[in-house]
Amino acid sequence: MRVLPLLALTVLAGVAFAAPPPGDPLAAPAPSPRSAIGRGLRIDAAERRLELLVANAKKDRAELMVDVFAAYSELQLQDSKRGVTVEMLLDIVKNDDVSKVVRQRAAEMIYNPRVVANDPALNMDGKGLKKKRSEFSQKVNKLLLDNDFFVRSLADPILKNLWGGWGARVKEIRDCNPRDRGSCVEANKAWERVFKQ
Repeated sequence: MRVLPLLALTVLAGVAFAAPPPGDPLAAPAPSPRSAIGRGLRIDAAERRLELLVANAKKDRAELMVDVFAAYSELQLQDSKRGVTVEMLLDIVKNDDVSKVVRQRAAEMIYNPRVVANDPALNMDGKGLKKKRSEFSQKVNKLLLDNDFFVRSLADPILKNLWGGWGARVKEIRDCNPRDRGSCVEANKAWERVFKQ
């Protein structure tokens, strides 16, 4: 990072404690972009952006997709044409070549309350299997049958969080233990009945 000269820091401190402009009692006036201080601040900001770009370029594609999805605002989540979708996150969850940490983050993003409330792919409009959430959940439900314990351990909380209290109401769903594939097979059948309601 650039180090501003001591004089510039002194001037910045003076600017920070200067009288605020009328209309915004908390805002301090920004230095002119043409001044030495303003140019220094702009260079520092550009260096920070460059460092962020370099750090993101070094990230795995799957990790970057999870980061992008996590940064979406509620308005962006409501747009079905956005770049990264819950379907893509589910593909990350299933991908054995992706690190377990990133797969866990992808699963958690799918059932993040902000996502569940705003993502059109998780909409509860309609009836039975016609609901978007039911359609998506059927894809997750197949993962309960996977031979890999880790995949089952990701699918179980996704379904339980997407479908609220059903995990406590239905015995087979409540008893699902990702370490025991047989219990997950029973939960899979129970979830199919839930989706039809």
